[in-house]
Amino acid sequence: MRWEVWTMASKTSLLSRTVFQGHIKRFVPLWSLYTAVLTIWLPIGLSLRFQSMESPTAQDLYLVVYTHTRFGAFIFVTAAFAIVCAVCLFSYLYKSSSANMMHAFPLRRSTLFVSTYLAGLFMMLVPMAIALLLMFLVCASHQVIWLSLMSQLAVCVLFSSLFFFSLASLCCMISGTIFAAVAFYGICQLAWSAVYTLVMIFIASFTYGMEQLPKSVLMLGGKVGFLSPLPYLLGHVKLVSKHIELADGFNPATIDATTHIVGLNHLIAFFIAGFVVTVLAWWIYSKRRIESAGDMVAFPVLKLPVRWLAAFIGGMGSTFVIAALRGVAGSRQDLAVFIGYYALFALICFFVTEMILNKTVRIFTRSRAVEALAMCALSSVLLVGLGLDLAGFSTSIPQVKDVSTLNLQIRDTDYAAKAGLGQDSDRLMQQTIDLHQTIVENRDELRAEAERISGSNDGRTVYVRFAYRLKDGRILTRSYLVPITEEARKDPNSAASKLLNIYLDSDFFLNSLLGYNHADFEWVGAVFEPSYKGGYSGESISVDKNKAKAMGEKLLSYIQSISWKEFMLRHMGITASNPSNGYQYWGSLVMNGRYAGTNNTTERILADTGLLDHSASNHGEWGYSENTNTNDDGSFTTNISICLDVDTDLMATDFAEVIKASGIELNADDAIVK
Repeated sequence: MRWEVWTMASKTSLLSRTVFQGHIKRFVPLWSLYTAVLTIWLPIGLSLRFQSMESPTAQDLYLVVYTHTRFGAFIFVTAAFAIVCAVCLFSYLYKSSSANMMHAFPLRRSTLFVSTYLAGLFMMLVPMAIALLLMFLVCASHQVIWLSLMSQLAVCVLFSSLFFFSLASLCCMISGTIFAAVAFYGICQLAWSAVYTLVMIFIASFTYGMEQLPKSVLMLGGKVGFLSPLPYLLGHVKLVSKHIELADGFNPATIDATTHIVGLNHLIAFFIAGFVVTVLAWWIYSKRRIESAGDMVAFPVLKLPVRWLAAFIGGMGSTFVIAALRGVAGSRQDLAVFIGYYALFALICFFVTEMILNKTVRIFTRSRAVEALAMCALSSVLLVGLGLDLAGFSTSIPQVKDVSTLNLQIRDTDYAAKAGLGQDSDRLMQQTIDLHQTIVENRDELRAEAERISGSNDGRTVYVRFAYRLKDGRILTRSYLVPITEEARKDPNSAASKLLNIYLDSDFFLNSLLGYNHADFEWVGAVFEPSYKGGYSGESISVDKNKAKAMGEKLLSYIQSISWKEFMLRHMGITASNPSNGYQYWGSLVMNGRYAGTNNTTERILADTGLLDHSASNHGEWGYSENTNTNDDGSFTTNISICLDVDTDLMATDFAEVIKASGIELNADDAIVK
């Protein structure tokens, strides 16, 4: 009688308690092992770190907890366990006998799917909840009560678990073996990032001016990077606690240790997408044929995109290996060779994939041969179009009115402009875009000339990088090697002349060095370390405020002199270098009252220049570091350290008095002596 009641109820219920509990009991070793791993990682690992600390402060304790619970690790672990859990729960679909047995029960497929799916979520969430609870208790035992951190970790686990397990369940529905399910899961996670990376590397290799993007940027997949969920979430979602990262002065009683999730909107979007993927997996499960058990793909229609995707990625990857071994110069001849190798390897990968999908070597049919040739032809045409830049990506140059900020890097010196910042900024922006236009219009000649002089002493090439932040929010970057020859320097309309006009402009250099509108700075002291003939003297001279001001004014006058321009040309390698030109000036200055508020940092100072990015330790040809202080009257001052090369004439004349007063003299050979 009880069986009849349960059977009647199961016909209308989406959840079968028997199936749910059966899965939980059957896979106790799996989720118990997951619980053990999480427990060792979170509460036990954190407890061991606490015990290894000697007399920790409150900030030390909070910082240890903060560094121990990185969002990226939670996302990665959740994604990995999701596919393990899914293939175990839905493994009955991969054998005809077990599939027939499960579907012979008086249960609807929807009931089987929902019960199994909820069992999987239970196996993913309960171990993590236990580990987080134990970690909270460990933290509480050390007076670290951090509710915002724990709650946001729980949100991360819940949202990412639902999405990744839904995606893993979908992969199990469309596959007929465990191997195929894992492979499809990997494809769904990484395929788009792989395609995007290969295409962007190809474009950078064969399209003049296009930059090779960093690996971290390539893995994010561009504007549609969400098609590769795992790298997208790892790159866009993180947990931040600003006050915990303070160097000192942390007091949990007075400073809020609240955390916030950067990229929460992305996490919410994937959480919602998880429900959509779940419904799709449910629908596919209802259409799945039991006879597909054991097949690599449960739905034959999916074989075509798998073949094409594997052929493209395998063909491109194999060809790049060959290109790395023989070298790729980016010429049209190299493009033709690349396409030839690509077509060969793509065909091989196509038929190997077909062999795996069908589990047979009898794959060379007429229809497959036609499909393979069509795939190679279409993808090769696309690659040729990208390699020849038929869409005009490399020739796209913004107009002045569309640019918000500009960063121009010539060799190792940065110049910056910002719309509406002033006359110098507008002039730099106009000259920069004019230079870029000249390079693009003469790109074939410049590329050929750069290749010609690369192995000779007839001139040299200079690295130039353009980075525009447009008013619509887009960022456009290009980089080139511009040949500098004596003949090109004599032509005022050449790219070389226009580049040198910017590089040798004292006003542009000073704006880059000190920021725009820098007339209100004040010299407060200097540390002067002279060197000789490229060697270091080992002497350090402390200079008081008055002498530092005099040296600083002479330094600025020097930058506006002919001697500085000659030095810059020697430094670039265009003219013969002066072996005795090895002196450096290390000075400090302070900017008073330029910025209000507590966030008086390097980024605030660089708001004057509009730089897109900045390294605090090295900025072009000058070292740059800052230290912000709050004065007794509440005003703000920022101390800036400058390291700048100076020439022998400046050292021996304008700085001679300061050097002599400090007890150090220059001898006849420009050596430093006491």
